[in-house]
Amino acid sequence: MKLCPANSGFVTVVLLLSLLGVADSVRSVCAEDSPPAPAIEHFSKDAILAEDGSRWHVRVRFTTSAPAICHVTSGPSADALKVGSLEIEALRNHRFDVAAIPGQAHFLQVHGTSGQQVFSSDVIEVASPKPFPAGSDKRTEIPLTVHEAAGVARHEPVTFGLPIPQGTLGHPDAIAFLDGTKTIPAQSRALVRWPDRSVKWLLVSGRVELKANQTKHLTLAFGGDIKPQQDSVDTLLLESSNSLSVDTGKTRFVLDRKTGTGTIETADGLVIKLPQSRLTSTDGRVFNGNVESVTVEESGSQRVVILTRGHHLNQAGEPLFGFELRYFLHAGDPFIRVDHILQHDIVSADMKYGDEMKSFCSLDLVFSTETDRANVALDEKKKHSLAPGERLFQYESDAFSLPSGGTGTRAPGLATSGRLTVAVRDFWQQWPKAITAEKGALALGLYPAITPDDHYANRPDEHILYYYLRDGNYTFRSGFEKRHELLIGPSTAENEWEEIQGRINEPLLVTASPLWYLGSGALPGLTAQNEPDFPAYDEMLRDDAEGYLAQREENNWYGLMNFGDWWGERGNNWGNIEYDLQNAMLTQYFRTADKRFFDIAEDAARHNADVDVVHFAAGQSAGPGKARRVGQASEGARSLVN
Repeated sequence: MKLCPANSGFVTVVLLLSLLGVADSVRSVCAEDSPPAPAIEHFSKDAILAEDGSRWHVRVRFTTSAPAICHVTSGPSADALKVGSLEIEALRNHRFDVAAIPGQAHFLQVHGTSGQQVFSSDVIEVASPKPFPAGSDKRTEIPLTVHEAAGVARHEPVTFGLPIPQGTLGHPDAIAFLDGTKTIPAQSRALVRWPDRSVKWLLVSGRVELKANQTKHLTLAFGGDIKPQQDSVDTLLLESSNSLSVDTGKTRFVLDRKTGTGTIETADGLVIKLPQSRLTSTDGRVFNGNVESVTVEESGSQRVVILTRGHHLNQAGEPLFGFELRYFLHAGDPFIRVDHILQHDIVSADMKYGDEMKSFCSLDLVFSTETDRANVALDEKKKHSLAPGERLFQYESDAFSLPSGGTGTRAPGLATSGRLTVAVRDFWQQWPKAITAEKGALALGLYPAITPDDHYANRPDEHILYYYLRDGNYTFRSGFEKRHELLIGPSTAENEWEEIQGRINEPLLVTASPLWYLGSGALPGLTAQNEPDFPAYDEMLRDDAEGYLAQREENNWYGLMNFGDWWGERGNNWGNIEYDLQNAMLTQYFRTADKRFFDIAEDAARHNADVDVVHFAAGQSAGPGKARRVGQASEGARSLVN
């Protein structure tokens, strides 16, 4: 690769050494009064074949020795290159995915601008990838275990990942999911592949049935005489130019491609509109969710995942905060998992430190219903009927209020209204939360209105627990994103409420043995639990896990901004998962198959993925003092969002 001259005063210098990883790469030599153009370093180009084998793209990754705005030109020949999208700001880390034509080689060239300097690479040819390997002829069986821990009967979907040894599985569908000798209909896909392009991590979706407190042993087999599954239905999804339709056998889901609106109809006659995200600004204006794009993320015989994305708009069409609604539908299941994601995507390169803090009053996910009333589950297996306009308000992790002065500790987050049932995962753990009966609607307060405005003012530990809840508003830093997971479906008898609560808060976990995890080769560096050299380490990890949970309870490390994190790093701030809590806990889970470690890891990973990652950036200032900008790599610089 070489830099091409921006004008006749530049001297072209070849940069092949930089592509080989040489630290002191050769850079272009310019006139003495001009700074050198940035060097392209750590360049990689990988031909990535789509899992269905029908298309491929080139994954292009590189760094530049100075911040630069780059783009890629590409095409089927060196003299037919077309310009791709331009980066919106100067960066040092650059990532491009370039679509290519199936069965043909693809050519590309990198271009960049840094100040007045313009530079380019040589034109690079990338060969079309070969088909995925066939895998091993030897039959392999993975023993699996699933345990029912909520004390209720289960008949529900499961989705789980498994590491696969290199070279043993080529086609992800060539598996058998077994309950004894009975085959469980399953859908599978490769999440990660080995360098030889065999499957490294496999994602499997199926459906299992367990009695209360039962431990069941299952098997996943591949190789030998196991061929790719041939289902009578290739996918639950029906697509047209105007709509998407999913029939699970228990629920029919219809979505308009253009508007993102739609309906859910169940076998017992429930028909509701898809929920709407409703945001209220600090000055009382209402912004309703407006879908701008619809994407099918996964489609198969057992599971379909559909993502809608958009912004909240007021009557004048002005936007305020983005949102996503992701729908998970499973064969034979009357319930639908819905993930709501709030996105603080209000960013600008002109923002100064402090400008990125934006507030709103409340956000509700609103479900249309056939009645104005609702029944809500309370603690101690109690229930309460909400009249129109009344709400349950979970205002602390251990306190909720009801109309007419009623109180309680930890509401499970389940409600029915007419023939609709809705449950929210980790309802009290992610306070504040609310459930409100509205006229013809059930409103789930994911960020409920705070009353009175000074509810959280001047409280002990305000800087720890209530910092984002001041003045009756929610205030977040730009780049923030937050997911809430819900389960929606038909109303059920009250004696089935516990089953729904178990499903949303204690999802089934399918686990392989530690010997399989460690022997797969996909988790290098782990040491087997039964090694005699490490009994003290394993005991320490068990004590640490139990101690962490005890401290979380004692110190109230809960709340929608804090759940999954821990307080006290350097004595006066949240840890921000800076010490890889989820990695430590997952490592011990793989070594022991102890679900306690997985649960802690999941809470930490969800918090880290939401709160501790800058999801939206435009090069805005990242902090006080020495200039640091989001998206630019610099030694010792990082951006915090809480």
